[in-house]
Amino acid sequence: MKRMNSQEFYTSNEIIEGLKNNDRSVLTFIYRSYYPVVAGILKRDYGTTYEKTRDYFQEAMLAIFTCLNTNQTLTVNYSFLTYLMVICKRRMLDDMRRKKEVKLQANKHEIPDPSFTAHDIMIKDERIKLVHNHFLKLGEKCRQIMTLFLKGFSNREITEKLNMSSEHYTKKRRHLCKVSLFNSIVNDQRFKELANGRSCSLRKLS
Repeated sequence: MKRMNSQEFYTSNEIIEGLKNNDRSVLTFIYRSYYPVVAGILKRDYGTTYEKTRDYFQEAMLAIFTCLNTNQTLTVNYSFLTYLMVICKRRMLDDMRRKKEVKLQANKHEIPDPSFTAHDIMIKDERIKLVHNHFLKLGEKCRQIMTLFLKGFSNREITEKLNMSSEHYTKKRRHLCKVSLFNSIVNDQRFKELANGRSCSLRKLS
């Protein structure tokens, strides 16, 4: 971790390790530093609402957590922000395609590499939808806990917001919710078909 202008800055690999270890500071960094950038680009170029961008962003984060918690290999060789931007934009474009709202145009923010692995679990729309569908199947309390957790809230803050009995209970409940979500996903036959033994790899940008 480095500091730039009194702000924390993480490398892509540090972010991945932080997500694996449920590092709150890394989650906070992602939401505070990257979400505004993604939302700004989608708003500027496509008029996407901040509410929709928040959905795309959260789906992307859930997909990343799925990859990191299913013993798949995740290699990051370029900007984590760029990776998030690609996932969110692909999700947005697929939404547009289904709704027939606009004609697909050239992706000015796309990775300039025709061999980019669009097969990866985090990018394929069907895989992202699969994660989202299983998230929606969680109980209401689990969805609330996971949503706040992914936004970078601490166990104390989650405990206060949801009126839970203690931080210890919140931490335990969050872990159980997370395990429930991932078990639900990996035991889905569709997940096995979509994953097809592929690794969650990121190709180099530069």
